[in-house]
Amino acid sequence: MRGVIRLTFFDPATFRVVKILTVPAWLFYLMVAGVFMLGMVIAFLLIQFNVIQQIVLGYNEAILHTRLSELHSQVQALEKEVKECEVVVESLKHSLAPASVRLEKLNFREYPLPVKDFNLMYPVNGQLTAGFSPQLEHFGIDLAVREGAPIYAVYEGSVVFADWTLLGGYTVIIQHPGGWLSVYKHNREILVRQGEYVRQGTVIALAGGTGLLSRGSHLHFETWFDAMPVDPALFLDDHMRR
Repeated sequence: MRGVIRLTFFDPATFRVVKILTVPAWLFYLMVAGVFMLGMVIAFLLIQFNVIQQIVLGYNEAILHTRLSELHSQVQALEKEVKECEVVVESLKHSLAPASVRLEKLNFREYPLPVKDFNLMYPVNGQLTAGFSPQLEHFGIDLAVREGAPIYAVYEGSVVFADWTLLGGYTVIIQHPGGWLSVYKHNREILVRQGEYVRQGTVIALAGGTGLLSRGSHLHFETWFDAMPVDPALFLDDHMRR
């Protein structure tokens, strides 16, 4: 029969014909086109009112803007940390390198120190035997002390190095707020680990005479700022001895 669409309905369990529906072909195609057009209209309206973007795609302009702001803040924070790490790495290179190499690379200059109230406690209760003299390749001070005496963190900060070096023996380096580093060399034993956060006065090592540059039990103590050595005596507080 021309111009007729026959729809046959079966029982899914027995596959028996349940009903036969005959409709004109033009009506069938009109119904299909109508359903298709209705779907298109509904989809268009949903997109226009941003429903699909918000529900299906999870898109939300306010949330996206907030997320972008958070990512921007995180990027800025990472950039700041990278700059701080670069300063620390440069300071570590100078502090751990042989003195003759450091003297050639360092460009000593006078500059105003940014922290006037950077009061440091004495790292150990010892006798000063050698002062700060970069021209003589001595970038810190020496404090003679009995072997095994406790070595204290002069200020709070994070331990960025705690290991053996050929010249300095067992060495601890602490990064302090504001781009400062404090260096403790020739220890007999290290009591902290790299990455550990210590408070001012924390015992970080025991005094000794390790390393090729040591001539007896003492502490070689250095302070660095902006990859430059600074005289520790400028900040050591006589009232903060133990």
